[in-house]
Amino acid sequence: MAGGPVPAEAAARWRAALDLPEQVFLHPVAAAPGGHAAEDLLTRLGRPKPHLVDLGNALHLRCLPKWLSRHGGGAVLEEALPAPGGLDAPARAVELVLEVYRTGRRP
Repeated sequence: MAGGPVPAEAAARWRAALDLPEQVFLHPVAAAPGGHAAEDLLTRLGRPKPHLVDLGNALHLRCLPKWLSRHGGGAVLEEALPAPGGLDAPARAVELVLEVYRTGRRP
């Protein structure tokens, strides 16, 4: 599945098997505290931020492998409540995803 889109049927079976809702938040597994507050804070700040994933959206399914690859220490999927957009059922939306890569500046 590397580099290719996630088949919608496979995602639907996966969702049903795990009893997942359509819209979830993806975030890293909580790390055990190391005992030093400053180091723990820096560790938390360096981890991936929570991300909304709509498992019924073809664009989100296409990006899901990349998003999951950011969570080397494990990932948690939690139900997105209240439903994003305030609707009981998902509505049609247009999404634009732009990734920009540029070289960093030296101070």
